[in-house]
Amino acid sequence: MKTCKALLAAFLILGFACPATAGWLIKEKSEGAINSLYFQNNQVRDQSAESISIMDLAKGRLILINPNNKTYWSGPFSDMLKMRDQAMNQMQEQLKQLPPEQQAMAKKAMKESMGQKDGPRPKVEVKKTGQSAVIAGFKSIKYEIWADGQLREEQWIAPAIATAKELDTKKMKEMMGVFAQAGGESTYETDPAVQDLWSKGYPVKVINHLDGETMVREVVQAQKKDLPSGLFAAPKGYRRVELMEIFQ
Repeated sequence: MKTCKALLAAFLILGFACPATAGWLIKEKSEGAINSLYFQNNQVRDQSAESISIMDLAKGRLILINPNNKTYWSGPFSDMLKMRDQAMNQMQEQLKQLPPEQQAMAKKAMKESMGQKDGPRPKVEVKKTGQSAVIAGFKSIKYEIWADGQLREEQWIAPAIATAKELDTKKMKEMMGVFAQAGGESTYETDPAVQDLWSKGYPVKVINHLDGETMVREVVQAQKKDLPSGLFAAPKGYRRVELMEIFQ
């Protein structure tokens, strides 16, 4: 499920549809690690040292790659829901083996580990602060995202980085819905007010305030360029595995 959230966190920054003649290569730094993102013609590649994910919005398919053991999985987005259901069924069977007084505690811990929270969706407000900065050579405007009266994110949006033009909005939202369900979350990140930021540009700096912790993600390079089609395909020589196995 952590991979689902990571993917969700990474894809929420994408945007609105329009064919483009060239894609984008964006490199971000977070907690000392560099992550590379590639956008072109309704396709996205999200690459770190530990994992690679490739999303094809036009076909509704996903490729997950484990470069450490040279394995990959590919299939429709909907298979993420099947994986969630399978994991939930397995955990439910394990819970039945616990004494009754421990089952309630175990179920609560299970929900929290998957990011699930009881209650209604948070009340979200997006504020334009009027502050600006030049980050990675791009002028950006700062926005704040508040949920239930708490500051959750600060985003510096660079209008000149038009990754939004590479992707289909409707298909993007459908994919986001699948990942949100797979992660078991009802989150501020899927609120329409937050999604409206996609059309304004790319967030060259994001500060997350979650559960008392602060995490910063910042773009160190953004370049518009033609990308080879091989970037958005399963690597040759890798072994295909089942979805559950790719996370091991």
